[in-house]
Amino acid sequence: MLKTLFILSIFYVSCLAFKNKDQIMKDLFKANGLADLQRMGIKMKQKPSGIIGRTNGQDLADAKDVTPGKCDPKPVCITNPLASNLKSNDEIAYPTCITVHRCDGCCASNEVCVPIKTEDLKLKNVAVISFQNGQLNGLVGDVISVTNHTDCECQCKWKTDSDCQEINKNFIKSPDACECTCPINELKCSGSHIFDSSICDCKCKDIYDKSESNCRSKGFFWNSKICKCNVFKTNISVSETNFN
Repeated sequence: MLKTLFILSIFYVSCLAFKNKDQIMKDLFKANGLADLQRMGIKMKQKPSGIIGRTNGQDLADAKDVTPGKCDPKPVCITNPLASNLKSNDEIAYPTCITVHRCDGCCASNEVCVPIKTEDLKLKNVAVISFQNGQLNGLVGDVISVTNHTDCECQCKWKTDSDCQEINKNFIKSPDACECTCPINELKCSGSHIFDSSICDCKCKDIYDKSESNCRSKGFFWNSKICKCNVFKTNISVSETNFN
């Protein structure tokens, strides 16, 4: 049995070495603590003295284990659904807020924590309380229904090309990774422009950098379409000036 566990651990560490950064980050966000990291094959070393966070023996004895902020259902307060159906300002929903679970927690930089399983939660002992003729009267409501998150997962924040095009009109969703990429290697630009793959579009040539800097420092608007400085003289007239 021990031999089998040893072989499996060696196999896991070998697989870890072939994972890319995104895959390793997913594993890190699922870990429950340092012990899990060590089981993943990550070697933990003592932090050198003088580094921020270094503690003495007494501090360590009084400290508690850190709780990773994993992506999972967490209790949150939401407004009682009965509050949306009140007939007057003299009515209030009781309880005012209700505790349910919603997905929350840390994910990799390009991911968000989303629900993958939910349940329709039925709740009783709710009421609408009204103030009438100087007295408080309670009217017990029907059973209310709220959505409760039961399981969560870190997923890429960009699902489609349209999601990426909210960042840049020329970007598309990469089929192999959680990222938005430029689908073209080159684009025909005008004489004063060059193609820049990082923005997936044409930009003013580097020789205009100084002109742009001078333009902006004077509080004017740099027109990147024509690589010139727009000097607003009046509300309706615009002159184009080169700042060299």
